[in-house]
Amino acid sequence: MDKEKKALTDEIIIAQLMQGCSVSDIAGMFGVTPRTIYNRMTKRDFIIAYHGAKGELLSSAAHAISHRLTEAIEAIADIMTDENVNAATRLQAAQTLLTNAGKFLDRQAETEEKLRDMIDPMGSLDDMRAALGTREADTVF
Repeated sequence: MDKEKKALTDEIIIAQLMQGCSVSDIAGMFGVTPRTIYNRMTKRDFIIAYHGAKGELLSSAAHAISHRLTEAIEAIADIMTDENVNAATRLQAAQTLLTNAGKFLDRQAETEEKLRDMIDPMGSLDDMRAALGTREADTVF
């Protein structure tokens, strides 16, 4: 095996994938076949490392976005309330704020529901008591 093929580590493949390179691009850079890359990608250690790197990238992006979120909201609010700004632009700022706030609240409600389902997939004991009657539910549990 030549030096270029030995230099191709899982970390390098993952880094290239995170930068948007295709498997064919990576294979060409290191003088291997795409099949070589795909074979590496099926290994358990590679999959764990890839998902870890992807999670770190997404976490970093989410942190960067959330760090600027308040600033962005304030900028939109400033445009919305600035009487020197065209009325149509102020209306657009208000619509942007309302639309995104609505999406955020919808996603937050969906997330809370999913968490509730994960924590208590069968429904709460109180719900079962109401459905079965207190005495029957207590005998089940």
